[in-house]
Amino acid sequence: EESFVMRYQPIFDLSKGAIAGVTAQIHWYHRKDGWIAPSSFFAIAEETDLINPLSRWLIHSACEDLKQLQNQGSGTPLRLHLGISARQLRGVYLMDLLEVLPTQHDFPLEQLVLEFRETLFTNEEQEVRQKFIQLRQLGLNIYLDGFGTSNMSLSSIYHQLVHGLILEPEILKEAWQEIIGDRPEVLEAMIGLASSLNLTVLARGIQTQEQWQVLEKLHCQFGQLSPLDQWQSIDNIAALLHQKSVPFSYTKASR
Repeated sequence: EESFVMRYQPIFDLSKGAIAGVTAQIHWYHRKDGWIAPSSFFAIAEETDLINPLSRWLIHSACEDLKQLQNQGSGTPLRLHLGISARQLRGVYLMDLLEVLPTQHDFPLEQLVLEFRETLFTNEEQEVRQKFIQLRQLGLNIYLDGFGTSNMSLSSIYHQLVHGLILEPEILKEAWQEIIGDRPEVLEAMIGLASSLNLTVLARGIQTQEQWQVLEKLHCQFGQLSPLDQWQSIDNIAALLHQKSVPFSYTKASR
């Protein structure tokens, strides 16, 4: 029987070395084909009416899992990161889902982070701006994914609209390859620009303790470890909460 399950990746506070939140993603296990990538079935769902019930199941399941995870931890509020597509943002169903989370799940919206691709702004920019304003009024956080992969002006588009930016693994990889001496100048410039606009930075694809330390010194607040294609059950994430050191091999226990 086909089934959907929630899978997660931890987000670490680089200065504390502790889990600060999780990225959530819905996965589909097919009895014949095994695990099917979310990108495959989400594209189909967005072309049909399936995207609305699928979004509802994802958001509500993730909120319940995060509450369970937080109850097993130190009590520090954990953030829940969810990737949202352009089509989901432009629909009316998303806002309806988000507005009921505090009452239906006792989930504070300030702990919710919605991630959007930079390419949202290439078309219908004014509509996207209005949607972002509505989301901010709800009290949740907005992060833009793919920072540094486009030629868009950071200050003119993002200032006052978003709370954080996400550095993708390919950006980190290029930065380490171009490192001059002990100074990763590309990263320093990008993180410095974000900091000047009071934007939080999340770096994805950290491979070594050295990279972690460099990012921390550059005042990058959050990070996710590599590889990023291995997702964890909520029970595996809960086990990580009780570890006292950053487990760079945590992805061995996936699915």
